[in-house]
Amino acid sequence: MAGLWKWTAVVLIISTATVTAQGVSQLTFPTTRSTSNYVRMESTLPNDLSSLSLCVHVRSTRSSDKMSLVSYAVGGHDNELLLIKQDSNIMKFWVDQNQLDTPPLNVWDGEWHVICATWRNSDGAWQLYSDGVLVDSGSGLAVGGTVTTGGTWILGQEQDSVGGGFDANQAFDGDLSQVNLWDRVLSAEEIGAQGPTTCDHHGSVIDWAATVLDKQGQVTSADFQCKLDGGWSDWGVWTGCSVTCGVGTETRDRTCTNPAPANGGADCEGQAQEARNCDTGVHCPVLAGLNLDDAGIGHLTVSWTVVGSLPISSYRLRYQLADGSSSYQDISPAPGAGVTSATVPGLLPDTNYNLTLTSFGEDDQPNGVITGTYRTDSVVVNVECDQDSMAISIPLAALLAVDVANMHLLDADCGATVDEVEGIVTLETNLQECGTQRETSGDDKFIFSNEAIANQVTHANGAVRNQPISLPFQCEFLRQYSVSQGGDIMYNIPSPRIQIVDANNTFTMEMLMYTSTDFSARYESSDFPIQVTPSDRLNFGLSVTSPLDNLELFARDCVSTPTTDPNDSPRVNIIDDGCEIDDTIGKDNDLSNDKALYYSVDAFTFPNALDPSLVSFHCTMIICFKDDPDSRCKEGCIPAGRRRRAALDGTESRVRRESSRDHAADMTQGPFQIESEDAAAVPAGDPVGAVVGAVVGVVGIALLIVAVVLMKKRGGLPMGNKKRDDDTVGQLRISGLGEDEQDWHC
Repeated sequence: MAGLWKWTAVVLIISTATVTAQGVSQLTFPTTRSTSNYVRMESTLPNDLSSLSLCVHVRSTRSSDKMSLVSYAVGGHDNELLLIKQDSNIMKFWVDQNQLDTPPLNVWDGEWHVICATWRNSDGAWQLYSDGVLVDSGSGLAVGGTVTTGGTWILGQEQDSVGGGFDANQAFDGDLSQVNLWDRVLSAEEIGAQGPTTCDHHGSVIDWAATVLDKQGQVTSADFQCKLDGGWSDWGVWTGCSVTCGVGTETRDRTCTNPAPANGGADCEGQAQEARNCDTGVHCPVLAGLNLDDAGIGHLTVSWTVVGSLPISSYRLRYQLADGSSSYQDISPAPGAGVTSATVPGLLPDTNYNLTLTSFGEDDQPNGVITGTYRTDSVVVNVECDQDSMAISIPLAALLAVDVANMHLLDADCGATVDEVEGIVTLETNLQECGTQRETSGDDKFIFSNEAIANQVTHANGAVRNQPISLPFQCEFLRQYSVSQGGDIMYNIPSPRIQIVDANNTFTMEMLMYTSTDFSARYESSDFPIQVTPSDRLNFGLSVTSPLDNLELFARDCVSTPTTDPNDSPRVNIIDDGCEIDDTIGKDNDLSNDKALYYSVDAFTFPNALDPSLVSFHCTMIICFKDDPDSRCKEGCIPAGRRRRAALDGTESRVRRESSRDHAADMTQGPFQIESEDAAAVPAGDPVGAVVGAVVGVVGIALLIVAVVLMKKRGGLPMGNKKRDDDTVGQLRISGLGEDEQDWHC
């Protein structure tokens, strides 16, 4: 390989790349070296070269043997341009038959690398780069020489003659790609840009992407892959303004898809979204959310939120009947500038009102308005039916514009008692006094009724003031003849419904008696006493109604007595501490659910009772929250033996658990009258003056509005304590006390 020294510059590049570039391929030479494995590049030099840059991508692990990478031969010069690796990893460059040894290159590690060499003939200056980094340089190589045209390019073998003369010990083992040749010396920046992560190299003399490759032997080709960094798309259109009033923002986006990063390529630098301010030209409201915080029978409390930035110097809260039957009024004093809630007093119960809140700026001009329609609470009155008397109690808050001091019953001499501390007015009478009227329903049922009356007052100057009212109330009794008492006993007919009020939650509990075991029809209060035979089944259902969906109902105790008193004797236990102990009791599991329980039991009598034919049912029901692990409902049946053992060893508290969130209510239904063949005749007569069975705090009214009993939460608030303005013992919810005429009779 001797010849004239002509200095030429060559650049060799070996790169790592993982994304396929269109038109770029890589060549794979087999590990078994042979003279038959090579590639001819179907290209030649169009002109002689006086300067050049040669780059090649290489990947190989053969570091201990000679390997020829690129060989260019012309007639008489088999080493016109040659890049070959020596045993010691020294690279040998030949230009115009002149050679140069370079320092060893540590690139034989199985990864892609880029080697570039440059040369010019004016002074023979040369440079060697590895992965864009200058490794060595010098001058004096083939000064004045040229690389002549008309030669042959061979990859993977060294030519000792044009197109041949190969030596298997110099055959390449590995991968080659992107062999590019320029007719000038590339700058360091240009070579540095041709790193292992790029694929867009295009030589001016030999362009790898456009060169036809003639593979020989076992050489194969595949797409060359390199890492591809991402590029931004064009910006999209601006979005709409983020607000509908005032100043907001609008945005536009772009995506890193031009191209998208792939195979480890870098993401796009910069933001994918940019924002700018936008002005809608619309002033924002100052106020938002007129919310109802509390509704009483005579007041509404509302709150609101200040959302704007405009200053507020004062408010005006205006109210008016929602049906428009009255003019609007303003509360006085008006809410202060710094407050966000207010109460409207002096309203009618169970009535809808339109409320309008207006805010004013420092110039006393309105700068915000919000409105809402809300309803005051209904009135709950107490009706007590006792042994020989009846009474009605009404909250004073429900008697606005009423002459309370002069209220009376049908007999104007029977006046009212006003309790300012408790906030109630009470009217009470004996069943035979104060104009109390009696009606008879059949032979055994009696209804005693009266009215709470307030009249208008005519003043000396002729002015008529105050609101007239007429509120009927009544008690129903069932008459039964008692031989031992020597006369009739009057039993109050209980209400089938109880209402529990706890904070903002209301639970309505019912105990109903049904006509058959399919529980499709129930008995009304007018059907009592219900006549049954000893062979009949007594069917009763327990239920709770509430807007809450996480409740469950539990029947803790059900007993039966001959009267409406659950503590009377004798008594029969049907359900005891959650255990169904009567032999004949049956539960309809198909109809029963979390909020309703349906039972049937055989009819029975009380041999030792004053009247063994009468049967009343008394049940204690528990309402629990499903998510409460400590509720009584979760405890289920507690057998009597377990309770006795717990009492003896002092662990009763662990047996009888009752969560602070549980609610309990006692209810009574009946009576049933068990008929038999030898039933004694019951003498008819006037029940007034007879011995009357005691009724403790039980409502027995049948007005047009449903009678309810308000219970308090057990464990947290004892029964009868902390009365609020609608607390009662036995109550009747009423509305419309502002009407001139009230038709409350049944």
